[in-house]
Amino acid sequence: MIRGAVLILACAGQAACLTLSCARARAACTHVPTPRVLVPAAMMAGFGAPAKSSSKAKGKKVAKLGVKRQWDRFKDLVSGGAARNPVYARLPGEEWTKVGEVACDESTTVAAAAQLHKRLILEHAVRVAPLLVQRAKELECGYSSTGEPEPALLTKCEPADVASCGFEGMPDASSRYGTLGNLDEVKKMKDVSGPTIA
Repeated sequence: MIRGAVLILACAGQAACLTLSCARARAACTHVPTPRVLVPAAMMAGFGAPAKSSSKAKGKKVAKLGVKRQWDRFKDLVSGGAARNPVYARLPGEEWTKVGEVACDESTTVAAAAQLHKRLILEHAVRVAPLLVQRAKELECGYSSTGEPEPALLTKCEPADVASCGFEGMPDASSRYGTLGNLDEVKKMKDVSGPTIA
């Protein structure tokens, strides 16, 4: 029995020595190396040469239309004698809502001018008729020329040159397109809305 107790003490002593030597080794080491993480080259964007553009992106660049710039072009064209052609928006199968007018020079068709301004026309349509907001992505664009009283649905065609036409929207609650030409319509809108409460 004594031999068994000595053997147990001897084993416990060796375990204690091993524990102490590991603790000393850890205390002596001040830097613990961290494992390296390899990152694929695709995730390291922003370093090195710029990415090469695809052949699809080399097509015709279309300048984004500015609302104010196109309104100024509209006023310049109209003051020069160009006709004011109404443009419309509607939900499929419903009645047309007049959104504004486009003006273009003699070399440009009304359809091409409306095609160029289609984004501006449909964005303005939801300001003029707020009921269209819920289904704004479904809106259709239409136009009519001076000689044609009924609006025609705008079909995809080649857009006009930016400098050859302009767009003016109908007055809306934000008064983004308030001009002297629209002043009478703005007054009518205020009269229809009823008395203001002070």
